[in-house]
Amino acid sequence: MILCCGCWQIPEGLGKVQDLMWLRIVEVPAALQARSYDAEASAVIQIRDDFCPWNQVCYKLIVSPDRSICQPTTQASDLGAVYLGGTSLETLMRTGRIQELESGIVSQLDRAFAVERQPWMVDV
Repeated sequence: MILCCGCWQIPEGLGKVQDLMWLRIVEVPAALQARSYDAEASAVIQIRDDFCPWNQVCYKLIVSPDRSICQPTTQASDLGAVYLGGTSLETLMRTGRIQELESGIVSQLDRAFAVERQPWMVDV
């Protein structure tokens, strides 16, 4: 859903959804590196864009008020660690690696992914 700019400031039912300004970023790294940021953050983002298929890449984004870096990456999400049971979602949430969008879902998934034996591998 695209809301008109400022509709979030209007009480429910008084705002309206309409087409105003649309933006499609065609050069993701250049665009993300060109803008300013108010805080430090680091994330791996995956872009899905059927209209600009060259953008369908995972990018490592590192930003601060002083600089920004956006580069293609093969870095996987944290799902692998959670999938094997070696890392809890609670730990990832406390360290800022994931965000809980539905209250209680992290605890629920932690219970679902729990394992008796932690993953282990001999160094190759």
